[in-house]
Amino acid sequence: MNLAVIALTKNGSKIAKQIREKLGGDVYVKDKYASPEDLTIEEEFIPFVHKVFKKYDGLVFVMAAGIVANRQGDGSLV
Repeated sequence: MNLAVIALTKNGSKIAKQIREKLGGDVYVKDKYASPEDLTIEEEFIPFVHKVFKKYDGLVFVMAAGIVANRQGDGSLV
């Protein structure tokens, strides 16, 4: 499975790297938390997710669920 593990914080980046060790895949983090084997998140979060969504079979988000979930005006999840 082609997997992307995505984190936005320092602690999230550490967890993302642990997930990569167990499951493989690519880790995407903010530049300030990146090590040489990581890929960096260069743009705003939503355009970034749109870009990688089609590239991978699975995405693992290491962050609060509210950052990832998109709510419509009536409060339902998209």
